Amino acid sequence: MNAKVVVFENALKARAQKVEESLHKEYLALLSFSDLINESQQITDELKVRPLDTELSTRSTLLLKEISERIGGQFKMLEELKSSIDERLRELQ
Repeated sequence: MNAKVVVFENALKARAQKVEESLHKEYLALLSFSDLINESQQITDELKVRPLDTELSTRSTLLLKEISERIGGQFKMLEELKSSIDERLRELQ
């Protein structure tokens, strides 16, 4: 019977962690890029004064994913702009 209680407690903890991750991901998506940089500085400062734990690791991972997605989107937009300019230049020649 104790094994069932432990499994249930673990399931509750895992569910709570997933909810926390989801909320933090939504929070990061709402931030401006400048605010994302400020958030990364805050996490960096925290890493200097406390050991890495699950919460800090999760926040760091989610922040890096959000920054990566935004930069990747900007890179794609710049590639499309370059292609468009190249095409127009070819038409003018």
